[in-house]
Amino acid sequence: MRLFSLVLGILISSAPIGAAAWKEVFRDDFDGTSVNAAEWSMYHSPGHNGNGLRRASAFSVANGILTCTARMVNGQLVSGGMAHHRNYLYGKFEFRVRTTPESGTSTSGVVLTWPQSEQWPRDGENDIYETTTNRDRKSFHTFIHYPDAQGRDATWHRQHQVDASQWRTVAMEWEPGQIRIYHKEENAPFRGDEQPAAILSDPAMIPDNPHHLCIQLDAFAQTMTGESRLEVDWVRIYQWEQPAIAPDPASGSLLPAPPAGKTWKMVWNDEFDGQVIDGTKWDRPNWPRRDHFWRANSAFLDGQGHMVLRTEKIDGKYYSPCIRTIDRFYKAYGYFETRAKLPREEGHWTAFWLYHPDVNKVGNEGRDGTEIDIFEWPHRDGSVHHALHWDGYGAAHKNTSKTSHPPGILDGGFHVFSLWWTPEEYVFYVDGRETWRTSDGGVCQIPLYLKWSSEIGDWAGDITKAELPDDTVIDYVRVFDLVDVPSTSFNIRTFNRRNNQIHLSFQTQPGKLYTIFSSPDLSTWSAVPLQQSLRGSGGIFARSFPDPGGQRHFFRIDEF
Repeated sequence: MRLFSLVLGILISSAPIGAAAWKEVFRDDFDGTSVNAAEWSMYHSPGHNGNGLRRASAFSVANGILTCTARMVNGQLVSGGMAHHRNYLYGKFEFRVRTTPESGTSTSGVVLTWPQSEQWPRDGENDIYETTTNRDRKSFHTFIHYPDAQGRDATWHRQHQVDASQWRTVAMEWEPGQIRIYHKEENAPFRGDEQPAAILSDPAMIPDNPHHLCIQLDAFAQTMTGESRLEVDWVRIYQWEQPAIAPDPASGSLLPAPPAGKTWKMVWNDEFDGQVIDGTKWDRPNWPRRDHFWRANSAFLDGQGHMVLRTEKIDGKYYSPCIRTIDRFYKAYGYFETRAKLPREEGHWTAFWLYHPDVNKVGNEGRDGTEIDIFEWPHRDGSVHHALHWDGYGAAHKNTSKTSHPPGILDGGFHVFSLWWTPEEYVFYVDGRETWRTSDGGVCQIPLYLKWSSEIGDWAGDITKAELPDDTVIDYVRVFDLVDVPSTSFNIRTFNRRNNQIHLSFQTQPGKLYTIFSSPDLSTWSAVPLQQSLRGSGGIFARSFPDPGGQRHFFRIDEF
């Protein structure tokens, strides 16, 4: 039995372990002789605002360059546009582009992202690069379109005073709280240490729904003299890869790194072992709920370590369950985690949330009571919803919410949903990846109880179209608290790195067995190649061993 471990870290670089980074998910170098129809769709429609025509014939690919040409054809101004098939919620969009001057003011070269929903301006538009109709192309512009309070088109704008008729590498980094625009002459992707040319930091102006990349040469007149060309050398799309939290070796939970001097301690849990729901932990109400009934017997254990929440139709009536820890367990602050397999049918949604009747208090924002929806699953489009509600549910009701699109959420397997609630903020996670961080409403300061529920209502679609029964399968529910790291009897004398060696010495206890392990990332550990595990004598153990290298490394001393 391991009595305790002491983990030591050597840091050579400031780069964090498993640092989040932009990961390339798509590229097109236009090396062929035609547009790749598997990745791009060509427009066949009237031109911009009805000016001329958009046709595939405007595009050509040669010598590694995509060219869109606008010219008069049989009395019609013909230009073109094309859209990438894949949609992304946030990301880095990077390309190398130029637009030739024209003799008139008929066309504008544009590279943009457009909403998958086609709902404009509701779901925004990011015009990363737009020359406008300025005939000499001596600058380009960035326009971010968003809906104002009345739902009308509003625009954030920046002009870039660089020659857009010459090749430029341009990029947009689009994140939940910020859009950053970059450009440079160099024909190379951005390294990540360049300064943005423009920054938008107002979340109300930033789209929060999936978009796809579009390349267009837009017509702003019915006729033109001569021709103009938009040329693109290459395109790259990246997604922000935030490494998931590594499972805790003891519990398997996806616990975020605690503050210095603290560690996580499980203070409440249910692994749903056995055959009967533990009534000392869970209450199961029986009463009408929205368009259905909460039915206690619609929640049950499957005998395989799972709680099942079943939505079903019995004798023409719809039933679903709710389980809650009311009058049994309340908690303010901590880490709340569940692992579950989600239902597939429409018309009902499952939710894991925290609640207290004091949510109905009005006047102190959410500090005296907030409904915290750690996650809700109303749709089957890959979206997960998080929400906060406070100041009751009447005229004073306030709320804020976030929709995320976690990777793999539609795979039909188990997924982990969690919340780190501190006195200062809420941090939401799906599968160990942060999806929302907020302090909106003033963070709740009172203990709340836990709820798992299945709801029926139009928000989730038409329940009459669902094939029932449909189940939510819950693997566990766990609650952790931050506690001080236990003190140990280790007396570290030296721990340093020099001459390609690690030098370590520490006080041992008589009769104890010590083993030293190393790890580059705290997820996988390897025993340091000592001749044998050390049996403590009460004296000082001192040893040097080969430096494993790397920017950062961790060592663990286990005492048995």
